[in-house]
Amino acid sequence: MKRKKQRNYYRTTALLGAQPQAATKRKTRRAVRRSLRNLHWKWVALLVVTLALALWVWLDGRWYVMGEDLEVINASSNTLAYDVALASDLLGWHTFWLDTDAAAEKILEAVPGITSAEPTCRRFPAHCMIHVTEREPALIWESEAGVKWVDADGVVFAARESRTGLPIIHGPLPALKEGRVPEDILTGVTALIDLGVPGDRLGYLPERGLIWVDEEGRRVAFGAGPEMASRWAIYQALIEDLAERKIFPWTVDVRFSAAPTYSRSPEGRSVVERSVVGIDIGSHRILVLVAEIDEQERTRIVGVGEVPARGIKKGVVVNVTEATDSILEAVTWAEQSSGYQIERAYVGVTGAHINSRNSQGVVGVARRDRGITPDDVDRVLEAAGAIVLPQNQELLHILPRTYTVDGQEGVRNPLGMHGFRLEVEAHVVMGASTALQNLTKCVEGAGVEVSELILTSLAAGRAVLSETEKEMGVVLVDIGAGSTDIAIFIEGTVWHTRSLPMGGEYITNDIAIGLRLPPEVAEQVKLKHGHAIAAQVAEDERFTISPYGDESPVAVPRWKLAEIIQARCEEMLENVQQEIKRSAYDGLLPAGLVLCGGTAQLPGLCDLAREIFELPVQVSVPRNISGLTDQVSNPDAAVAVGLVSWTPMWEEGGAPCNPPGGSVGGRGSGHCSRGKALREANGGVFLDRLYLAS
Repeated sequence: MKRKKQRNYYRTTALLGAQPQAATKRKTRRAVRRSLRNLHWKWVALLVVTLALALWVWLDGRWYVMGEDLEVINASSNTLAYDVALASDLLGWHTFWLDTDAAAEKILEAVPGITSAEPTCRRFPAHCMIHVTEREPALIWESEAGVKWVDADGVVFAARESRTGLPIIHGPLPALKEGRVPEDILTGVTALIDLGVPGDRLGYLPERGLIWVDEEGRRVAFGAGPEMASRWAIYQALIEDLAERKIFPWTVDVRFSAAPTYSRSPEGRSVVERSVVGIDIGSHRILVLVAEIDEQERTRIVGVGEVPARGIKKGVVVNVTEATDSILEAVTWAEQSSGYQIERAYVGVTGAHINSRNSQGVVGVARRDRGITPDDVDRVLEAAGAIVLPQNQELLHILPRTYTVDGQEGVRNPLGMHGFRLEVEAHVVMGASTALQNLTKCVEGAGVEVSELILTSLAAGRAVLSETEKEMGVVLVDIGAGSTDIAIFIEGTVWHTRSLPMGGEYITNDIAIGLRLPPEVAEQVKLKHGHAIAAQVAEDERFTISPYGDESPVAVPRWKLAEIIQARCEEMLENVQQEIKRSAYDGLLPAGLVLCGGTAQLPGLCDLAREIFELPVQVSVPRNISGLTDQVSNPDAAVAVGLVSWTPMWEEGGAPCNPPGGSVGGRGSGHCSRGKALREANGGVFLDRLYLAS
């Protein structure tokens, strides 16, 4: 009974406590169901609104870029605006999917006439603006494919309108590189226009480059590249020379300044003006070289004439008749060797009468908008050469050392630079008028016209020195028979020149006196047994001679001969050393000394020079030549080789030759008269002016 009561108690207690909890749970479940019903309708409403908005954004045309919604700003024509709009690929796109950066890239790639494109877009209502910057044409190119414009960067693009005042190039477009005309063609056109060539008669041929039809209807091929000033001068001088010879060419080709060509008819074979003659008139011998220069400006020796010199002493004429006969004999041998008839030549000049000094010139640039022109350079060099000459002296060379443009120093070639003031530091070389006239008279008496008188040390430097040596600083010492010529090259140009009246003949005279020998025998002994350092000769070494008054040969120790030679060589080298110190450039010569000339071949002379100067010393021979090299590959041929190499050095032609019976290789009555004509046309300094640029 008791247990039954307990069970009822617990049951009653459990029921009374569960009733409130159950009621709470039921209320909670009803509240949740009501919240879910309310939330469901909110999500449904939000989804419906979102779908409606998405359909509106997707279907409403105002969200899409249509033709009237795309505007091109700064376009010069409707055609260009249409091309830009089409290339942008913005038409028809929804504003949410627009990529303006990609559109700009597409425009620049598809429309060459545009330099920049900046698209900006508004999403709703859709509207895009493209700000463009158009290319400005620098020249017009007319070809069979139509008219194209070319800007200053060489980009080729469609012509938008008719333009006047621009250069017009007729002919096929060259092979484009990334849609651009090659730079050398653009620079060539600019250079020709700056030279005053009318831009309405220019053409282009792939095999010849830029073509110009001059006032007489001649087709002139200039090629390409910036070197138009020298080619233009070559053309003018060549036409003048051909007119004197009653030759009226149909075409002229000056692409290779050292070997211009012409033809007398459209179908005629080209005649090459390329032969060069150099005459080295020394105290011991006269050497005449005939060379040809090909289109790559390589020198090939084709004729040699060498005879003993008569009537020449210490580099100057002392007997006109004998000197003339010697020159004529050497010229005859060169003609027979080469097969050419020599009419004009470059002639080397040396001697104690040669003087030099450094000078400065200053001028104002005539046309600042066009930059510095060859006329400006001519004027500043003329100003540098306007010095008070000593009595009986005349100018030989005006050699520019360096230019200064508006205070900017160290300018090598000022052509094309912009500025207001042009200055030059030049090295002026002078010679005695009487000595030069006598030399010219002897050459012309041999039937050869003098195209140019060239200082022998400059010619020798052209033949034996490298560009690196000239840049570093080097002394050229040309030791001939009657004189020793000195030229100091620094930073690629001539800074000092001098001719000393001593040479190999002094050594020969000392030997003749010391050993009591005839001069001709003393010369043979010097060449066969001579040595410049007595200590390097064995004491027991002897040779036999026949002195004056002795009927039987006498054995003479070789060291005794070497002592005579060494004393005179030391004197000559010490004089060279004094001249170098007098120039004040002795501390600027890391490349040392380069010896050439006949006396430079004397054994031991190089070692003796090293001891005296304490600088690098070498004996050098002519370089960069071909043909009859076995006859000129020695130090004593340096001047003659330099004379025939003068053409590429100055970017100008040389002396002419005519073969017997007619003209071969353009050897009319004067290819090298172009040099003379150029000097006359440019104040007498054109050739020297180009030295620095080379």
